[in-house]
Amino acid sequence: VGNSGAGRRAALAHTAHDAGEEALYRRVLDHPGVLWAHDQEHMIDLALALSRTRRPAGRRVGIVTVSGGAGTWLADDLVAAGLEVPLLSPQVQALLRERIPPYGSPANPVDATAQVLGLGGVSPVVRILADSGEVDAVVLVATLADQKQLEREREYLATLAASVPLVIYSYTRPGQASIDLLEELGIAFFTSTTRTAGALAALAPAIS
Repeated sequence: VGNSGAGRRAALAHTAHDAGEEALYRRVLDHPGVLWAHDQEHMIDLALALSRTRRPAGRRVGIVTVSGGAGTWLADDLVAAGLEVPLLSPQVQALLRERIPPYGSPANPVDATAQVLGLGGVSPVVRILADSGEVDAVVLVATLADQKQLEREREYLATLAASVPLVIYSYTRPGQASIDLLEELGIAFFTSTTRTAGALAALAPAIS
């Protein structure tokens, strides 16, 4: 705090001490493994991601979405956060095409469309991406308003989360049953594309 004149006045009035200078704090804390939270919400996001998500080996992120628009928005924010959303190889795209409707997209983001939920579920699509060797982490974009989808794929999602860095971005407000189930499964979730991207960027290794 205290990065503006008004903030410094408030800190001095509240504590009778100077707030200090952000540039000095950044120099002191500029070490591998030290994460810088921008505000309280960001700090909670980092704690959630660190407590539930495996650290990815690199900065390549795969997106599996049942909403094309939400996947596009997320891709932009991941790239803006310094992560990569690589185009998948023809071989991996061919495997994905076997699991999604013909009008979906296997490129990355993988737009499985909402119809995939009636074609065996979204977890097999996530598994192909996780096993491809072409991404280091996966974001599943789905609605958590209704827990029925999670319930149907509970065991598959638990296995995935244990083997690959996996988080969920919900483009709708999560229902309490979904929140409880994700806590049980140990999977982090976010309700904003920027918060999803920020948490994954903090987990990923630094750019060399």
